[in-house]
Formats: sequence, structure tokens, C-alpha cells
Amino acid sequence: MPGQSTKRKNASLLSDSESKKPSKTKTKKKNKHSNVNTGENYSENLPSGSDRVPSNVNIPANGPSFPLSQQYFCSSSAPGMYPKPRMQHVSPFTQPQISQQRPPWVDELFKRMDKFQEKLNKIDQIESLVTTINAKVIRLEQGAISLDNRMEQVVRCSQLISDNYDKQKGDLTELKTEVNNISKSLRTNSNKVKNVGHEFRSSLSDMEKENDKLKESILDVQMKSMSKNLIFYNIHETEVENCPDVILNFCKDTMKLENSDQIHLSDAHGIGKKVNSYDVLFLCETWLQKDILINIEGFTVVTYVNRKKNIVQREEGGIAVFCKNNIFEGIAIEKEYDHGIVLIKFSKLYFNLNDDLYICFAYIPHEKSNFYRICDNDFHDDIENIFLEYKYKGTVIVCGDMNSRTGELNDFLETDNLEKYIGSVEPDVSPTISKRCSMDKVINAYGRKLIQLCYNTGLTIANGRLGNDSCGTYTFCTSRGQSVNDHLLVCPENYDIIKNFGVLDFTEFSDHAPLSYEISLNTNIQCNSLPSTHKYLKWDSSKKQDYIQLLSQHNELLISLVRNMTCANDVNNAEREINRILYDSAFFFFFFGKTILKRSSTYVKRHDNDWFNQNCVSARRDFNSVRNFYQRHPTDANRQHYISARNRYNRT
Repeated sequence: MPGQSTKRKNASLLSDSESKKPSKTKTKKKNKHSNVNTGENYSENLPSGSDRVPSNVNIPANGPSFPLSQQYFCSSSAPGMYPKPRMQHVSPFTQPQISQQRPPWVDELFKRMDKFQEKLNKIDQIESLVTTINAKVIRLEQGAISLDNRMEQVVRCSQLISDNYDKQKGDLTELKTEVNNISKSLRTNSNKVKNVGHEFRSSLSDMEKENDKLKESILDVQMKSMSKNLIFYNIHETEVENCPDVILNFCKDTMKLENSDQIHLSDAHGIGKKVNSYDVLFLCETWLQKDILINIEGFTVVTYVNRKKNIVQREEGGIAVFCKNNIFEGIAIEKEYDHGIVLIKFSKLYFNLNDDLYICFAYIPHEKSNFYRICDNDFHDDIENIFLEYKYKGTVIVCGDMNSRTGELNDFLETDNLEKYIGSVEPDVSPTISKRCSMDKVINAYGRKLIQLCYNTGLTIANGRLGNDSCGTYTFCTSRGQSVNDHLLVCPENYDIIKNFGVLDFTEFSDHAPLSYEISLNTNIQCNSLPSTHKYLKWDSSKKQDYIQLLSQHNELLISLVRNMTCANDVNNAEREINRILYDSAFFFFFFGKTILKRSSTYVKRHDNDWFNQNCVSARRDFNSVRNFYQRHPTDANRQHYISARNRYNRT
């Protein structure tokens, strides 16, 4: 009985131990409790050695385990029948039923197994990490290979740069050496140039002194020569005549001078042939008295304007207007000012014009003239008032000797283009005005007044802008210098009626060069036909490279003209622009062109005059040669040669 009871209890203990597994904390507490309760007080209730748990009983390692705190004793239905058991102390290894607690090594084993399980779990995590690391390592290897390739390229580029650097360094060294050599040469040449410059300045100073002396001598000779010059008017000219004999007869028969047979003439010329090709003549500084008139064959006097007052005894100033006989009826005098202004009207009915044409002709003395001591009139104000009065009656043109040096001042007011900023402002519609050029760069007080006159009236200067005078040719030349004093003023809207404007060659009769221009008139009047003219450019091989270099400056413009051609109109515009560039560039180097009379097919034999001997022929040839050379090369030295040749020709 006791043995069976004990076995059941042991079996129950096993089943309980298999069904429950206490936690580690409870196990530790029960171990402490069982250690306290292991004593002699429990030895009498311990079963016998035969009731112990057999050694072959296996306790599952993974099952629940917890210490048993309850002690088991044998019971009987008849208490007292058995003697009181004695307590016997036994060893824990031989007493499995005392505390029913797992041995420490089991707990230790469980702990190790738990740790091992945790490590196994970590191994799984490590495996995934290793897989990720392997992928990254593969990518790193690929990146390393790419970096190696790039490094090879960088090394090659670095080597190439290094080679180029070495080459450039060598070139720079050579260049530095050359620069040093050039610098040494420049320093040497600079010293030489300084010495030459000093010598040149000394020579130039001496030359200037000699030149001043020559100018004074030439001016003195010129004044003496001109002081003996006389102009005889109202003498009829014929094809065959001896000018000295005609003048001597005029002095004897008409003027009835005493001792006329003792008068000696060094030279004599007729002037009528110079003007046959023109329809209207405007003459300045006639120096005529009231009772003396000029008679030009084929022309009729329109008006004489002589000064009423003069500073000196002789007559000064004065203007005159002549016209061909066949157009005299269509010309009338509108206004005359005795100090030197006249307004001529060309009738629209007579000349079949849309409007009447008015030409204001004036001679303005130079700004330092003594004439202003006795004259209070302002010439520029008078001209402005005339223009403002007649501009609504027809077309007004102003011309004459104005002694106004304007340089290259702008003679018109540019529009402010307000329509770009204010929508309600109507844009100004005005013709295109080209830039004006002038050989004379000097500006005097009267020049500024003339520019102000242009601002107030809308007139513009034709010199250096219209016709053949594209450079602003000099109109006045003396031993003291040259300038542009004679002007033609036209409104921009009337540019189309002015044709062939130009400055003619200097002549032996005056220090002024005549202005020549044509006015387009719709008329059927029988007039003497004007000689046909043509313009030509004289090629100079020595200036070929200069011409090519000037054309090369327009390369970009020429290329853009060709590239921007998209239609027929663009082609026409490009052709006109290219022709303009070629033509203007040629004029710049090849004397700016000339207007030459075309020779008639009928040869007119020159009549021989007894007085025009070989000396006259030689003097005239020299004068023409020097004059033409001066016009091609207008330098101070050539101007002095020209004046000397002119005076020599007049004396001959």
C-alpha cells in the first residue's frame, strides 16, 4: 500500500512537472525554500529507498519545470497501527521527492539553450545582413572598376595637359625672350627717335618761320597783283577779238582817258564764255556804282542791289542777278534790301510748276567787317523773316556768300520719337536727312547763327550732302587759308527738285569757287540746250590697297545683306546697298568724282588771237595743271602753288 501510494504520488509529480514549467524567478525562490526545509523534521515521513524515482525516468528538457514545495507522507486507514516513523536525513541526490525541484544544472542548461536559440535567431538575421552586404560589395566592386576606368582617363588627360603645359611653357619662354629682345630694340629705337624728333622739331620750327615769311611775301605779291586788276563791263564779246586792243579802244573811245596810248596791259581776258551754259546767274561783291551796269551777252539783268552806304570811298559789296533772255518774262523781284538781300520769284504759271519758286540770294559781310558800324540790320533775321513769310506761298531756297563757317554741326533737329512712349502722340513724318560732311572743320559766330536759322526755319545745308558735293568742298581759297563760306539752303522735302549740286573749280578771276545746281522745272520753253555731262572715277593704282581695306570694313554688312535675301525686293535692296558701298568707297579715294562736259561730235576750231602768244599758252597750261593737282591734293603747300600760278597767269 505505502509503495503504491508513493508511486502514484511520483507519477502525479511527473505529470504535474510535465504539465507546468515554472518561470526562472519562481524556481529560484522555491530552491531557496526547499533548501530551508531540508532538515530532520521531514526525515521520518520520507519514503523508503525502494519508493524513490527510478533512475531511468526522463524529465523532458523543454517541458514546464517548477519546484514542488509540498511534502508527501504515507497515510493509512488505521492510524496508530504503525509506529511513528522516524525522520531520516538523506542527500538531495537520493531524495527526489523532498522538494520536487529541478537541479541547477537543468536551469543552467535551459539558460544556455535560450541563449543558443537567441543566437540562432541572430544567425538568421546575420544571414540576411550578409546577403545585403554581398550585394553592396558587388556594387562597390563595379563602382571601383568604373572608378579605375575613370582614373585611367584622368591620368591620360592629366598627362596630355602636362604635355601641353610643357609645350606652352616652352612657347611662353620663347615669346618672353622675343618680347625682351623687342623691348631692348624699342628702347634703343626710342632713344634714336627722341634724337630725331628733337632734330625734326628744330627743323620744323625753322620751316615754319620760313613758311610765314613766304606767306607774307606771297600775300604782298598777290595784293600788289590784284590791286592792278580791273574789270570792264558792258563790252560786247565776239568770237574773234583781241582783248587788250578791245580794252584800249574802250579806254580811248568810250571812257576818253587822257594818254590812253600809254596804258600798258599785262593780260586781258573775256568772261562771257564762262557763263553760257547757265540760265540764271547770281553774282556777289559786284562793287558797282549806281550808274554802272553789267552787260553779259545772252543774259538780261534781273536786278542790281548796291549799298547806299560804304565805309571807304570805293564801292563795296553789291549783288546782281542775270537770267537768259528767253526766261526773263517768268522771273520777278519780290523783295530787295540794299544791304545785300534779294528775293526772286519764278512764276508757276510761266514755268508750269505746282507752286511758285522763290530764291533768296544774299551776300553777308564777314563778322569782323567795318560795314556793321553803319548797318544795323541782322542779315540772318531778315532771311528768316523772308522764309517764314513766303514758305506758305511756294518753295523757298536760300543761297549766297554768307561768310558762315559751320564745320560739321548738325543743322536739323532730330525728332524725339514720343510715339514710342505715348500712344496718343502721332509720329512725325519727315524725309530722311543724311549726315552732312565738310572739309572745313572751323566754326565761327556767323556759322552758329546760320545753324540757328536752320533750326528756326527747317532749312538744311546742301553742301556736303546733295549732288556731287559729298565731302563739303572748300568754296573760298586765299593765301591765308581756305574755308566753306558759300552755301545753298533747302528744305528736306525739296531735295528732289535740286539736281547736280556741286562746287565748281576755282578760276583765275576770283578767290571763290562758284556753286552750281539745277532745279527741275516742268516747262516747254525753248531754251538753249545745256551741254551733256557725265561723271567718272579716275583709277589710281597706288590707292588700290586702301580701297580694298575700306571695303573690308563693310564685310559684315555685305554678308548680312546676302544672307537676309528672302524675296525679290530684298535682292533689289541688297543690290542698291552694295552699289552704294562700292560707289561711295570709290569716291572716297578716287577724287570723289567729277562732272565732265561731253565733247560735241562737231569740232569747233579755236581762233588764234595775236595777243595770246606762247607765254600765255604756257601760263594757262601751268595754271590748269597746278589747279587740278591742288584739287586732287588740297594741302597748304599746293594751295600756295595754285595761288602763285593764278597770279602769274593773270599777269601774263
